[in-house]
Amino acid sequence: MTDIVEQLRDALGADAVTEGDAIRVDDTHDEALTAVGRLALTTGDIDDALASLRARRERTDPSGRTAIDLEIARVLLARTTRWEEALATLRGVLADAPADPAALGLAVQLLSQRATRAETIALFQEWGAKGRHVIVSSHILHEVDRISDQVILLSHGYVVPSLRQATRTQVGEAIRVGPRPMPNWGPGQFTDQQVSAIADYVYYLGHTPDPGGLGIAHFGPVPEGFVGVIFGLGVLLLCSRLIGNRG
Repeated sequence: MTDIVEQLRDALGADAVTEGDAIRVDDTHDEALTAVGRLALTTGDIDDALASLRARRERTDPSGRTAIDLEIARVLLARTTRWEEALATLRGVLADAPADPAALGLAVQLLSQRATRAETIALFQEWGAKGRHVIVSSHILHEVDRISDQVILLSHGYVVPSLRQATRTQVGEAIRVGPRPMPNWGPGQFTDQQVSAIADYVYYLGHTPDPGGLGIAHFGPVPEGFVGVIFGLGVLLLCSRLIGNRG
């Protein structure tokens, strides 16, 4: 401990750090707070490191607090499992600087954490509702799809073409030929009949008919039937109440 104290004194001045039961730092000395915060990170004392960062933040004017908040969020994400605290910190940053790329990048990392996934998705949806455009790079496709108006897949650096509006012939050609970012599958992997079946299914997904009327987002027959039953029972109860009141 003495060696560390002496190094800090040499770097920051004799009065910046004192030796006792623990290192005590002059909280009016920014460089001392920075140095001890780094020392705490090196020794694994995350709470002391965060305390030093927050002390620096209190002494910093509002225009300089964003950088410290981002540093706090990075420490929380990289060295702890306090995801909610990291998200709250990033919310504060994005409230003041909605387009901050570093904050957006850290927020994307929270999509992979179950504890904060729903709140992070809600945060992205709030930005979208305000007309903000955000590009998210993630491997969690089902979550990205919930917050995105458009999804682009990359394979080996190339954009994978969408099959949403593709014809059956184009789907079959994509399987057999394999455009640059996609593998090609010969008769040894898929027979012609199997390729036709896959093409039919992909075409069906992009052109799903709704013979019963509303598709209800195509959740499937069970939830759609459940909605129908609830709606139908509601109408019957309402009619029964109206008839009863008249009687």
